[in-house]
Parts: sequence; C-alpha cells; structure tokens
Amino acid sequence: MYYTSMTISQKNQDSELKFDHKDELMHDANSNANSNSSNHIYVSEVKEGKPYAQWIVAIIVCVCAVLAFIGKIMAATVIISATAIILGIIRLIFSQRSPWKVRSVAFDSFLSIALGLGLLITYFSIFVFM
Repeated sequence: MYYTSMTISQKNQDSELKFDHKDELMHDANSNANSNSSNHIYVSEVKEGKPYAQWIVAIIVCVCAVLAFIGKIMAATVIISATAIILGIIRLIFSQRSPWKVRSVAFDSFLSIALGLGLLITYFSIFVFM
C-alpha cells in the first residue's frame, strides 16, 4: 500500500487496524478448530491402493536408480516408462479393483500412460537431435 498522502498517525492507525483484524481472524480460526474437533476429516484407506503395489513400484524405482547410477540409463528409463504405462493400463482394466489407486480412474490412467510415453519420447528424442 502506498502511504504518500497519509500522515504518520494515519499510517500507524492503519497498521493497528490490520493487526487487530489478524488477531480476530486467528481467534475465529482457533475457535472453529476447537468447536469442530468432533468432526474428524474422513480419510479412507479402504479406497486407496494396496500397499504391496506401492512397495513393488518403490522397489522398481530403486532398481532403476541403481541401474542409472551404474550407467544403464536406457534400461532404467525403459523400465520406469514401462512400469508407468502398465500401471495406467491396469488402472483402466481393473477400475475400482485396481491395486494402484491415487485419484479417479481417468486421472490415474491418463497420468500414468502420459508419464510413460512422455518419458520414452523425451529420452529417445535426445538421440534423434544429437
């Protein structure tokens, strides 16, 4: 805010009003949090993916990191891309029974397949243009 036409007392009064307003907001937020403590946020782990699927993907990512570290970058890229594409296809086929769930079927499938294809296209386009 520009204070070009304000006097010093007006400027101080304006800043005091801002601090009072912040205090009111904090008080309201705290009182709402205390009154809503009985309203627990619903988090459904039943609707999430299966832990074994997440651990399998984590292991694949770790293996790909090791492969990339030892110089097998193409193998690591292809494995990660294939994993993403396969997960997207699994999510499409199994829908709600899929072991790999993050959000909606369309969201998960699109992002997984797009990530896999995009990673492959990006990696191999480097060789085309070099």
